Parts: sequence; structure tokens; C-alpha cells
Amino acid sequence: MLPRKVIANGLSYTIVDDVTLDFRVLAHGRVIDAVTQRALEQPFFIVLDRQDIVVKAQSDGLFYLAGKAEAVFPKHASQPDMIQAVLSARGYVDQPIPINVPMAAPFPIVLADVELRPEAVMLSGRVTNSAGAPIAGTLVTAKDLPAQHALLLRSPLSHQYGSGATVSTVPPSGNTGTLIQTANVGDAVLSMNGTLAATKVQVTDGVNTDQIDVGVLSDANGYYRARGIGGVSSLTLLFDNGATTKTTLYVVNYAAAVNQVDIVL
Repeated sequence: MLPRKVIANGLSYTIVDDVTLDFRVLAHGRVIDAVTQRALEQPFFIVLDRQDIVVKAQSDGLFYLAGKAEAVFPKHASQPDMIQAVLSARGYVDQPIPINVPMAAPFPIVLADVELRPEAVMLSGRVTNSAGAPIAGTLVTAKDLPAQHALLLRSPLSHQYGSGATVSTVPPSGNTGTLIQTANVGDAVLSMNGTLAATKVQVTDGVNTDQIDVGVLSDANGYYRARGIGGVSSLTLLFDNGATTKTTLYVVNYAAAVNQVDIVL
């Protein structure tokens, strides 16, 4: 770089710049609701594993990472880098994401949409007859549909399973399926790649395994509860007491911790 003169306090200095550091946007992206697929409309937070990058999060789901590229990524021209981030928002499950910085990639880097899943809710209600008397022992399941293959479990998962985890019947019948989206710890809804008729299933990823009954039962007073409803916008519920069946469309309200669906059989 060419030398230049700077005069300060009556003295003249000849300076040669070693490097020019420009503060710029390094990467930007958008946070969306995993269920609605729309931009997040509430405040969210991003925590990075480094202190030399400034984060700006907007109310429309957009976010920007900014800094002095030459200082943040001094070897950018010859090697890739990575930033570890955790995104969070009230009512949503924290989402860790690795942000890849390809070697010599121009700034800003455009990131893929980041999905935040609403925290799971509880489904509860009461099953009665037309006279208002409770019906005990009614099995409540998710009806299998061409557009939605879902299993409602009696209790939530103890482990997290990614897309592609295997789901099979218990005892084994030779019928298996796979998850088409991640099921978190505490979830009781499995989104499947196809129909799997089962009263009990085993979920495994080769490391962890859960075995859980399918469907919840109403008690002696007709009440039923299903914890861990998450990852779906709606379910078609099937109520079956052995003599009568009935279906109803249940649209999940993630703004309420408990969703109530009563049914008359």
C-alpha cells in the first residue's frame, strides 16, 4: 500500500496501512415457524460461539451477522470456517445451527431458512355419550390419511430421533416405516413416510430406542390426555370405544399449553 502523511499535535507522520478492515454484513438469513412455514413474528435471539461478530435480529424473522471480515476470518481466502449458533424464542424449542463459511465465498453469505419448532402442547378432553355419561376405555389415535401418516403415542419419547429413524411394530411383524421429520424428546406424534398399523411401536436410530403404545385411553370418568403434541399443524383424531367410532379434525393451538377436544359418541 502507498504511504500517506498524517499530522497530529503539530507533528507529521508517514503511515503505511498494513490492512484495511471493513465492517460489513457477513451473513444473513430468516427464521421461520416450522409448522406454519411463515416468518417468525415475535422476538428471537441468536447466541454465537464467538465475540467478534455482531448480531441483529429483526421482528420479521430476518437476521444479520456483521463484523470485520479480515479479522473474523483471517484465512478466508485459503480455508473454510464455521460459526456455531443457537436460536431461541419464547414458546419455541431452542435450535442449534452450524453456519458454514465456504472458502473464499463472497460476503454476505445467504443462509437457508432456519426452522424453529413450537414447544409441544397437551391435548385433553372428555368422551361422553349423547346423555352426557362418560365413556371409559375409548382409544384415541391419529387417523392415517393419504396426506398425513401420523402416529399418536401414549407417552412422549425419551430420546430425540432424526428424519429417517426406523419405526416398527411390537412385537415385530415385518412392517416398518421411517420418520420424515425430527421427533424431539417429549414428542408424542410421529410423522411417518407411510401407513404403519400398530398398537405398539419401537422407534430406533441404531443408538437409542423407545417402545411405546399407540393411542391414549379415556379413564373411568371419560377423560383422556395426550402429552407431547408437536411438529404438526393439525391431526385427524379417531375415537373408538369398540362399538362406535368418530373422527374429528383437531387444529393444534400452540399458543395454549392445553388444547381441549371433547367428543360425543
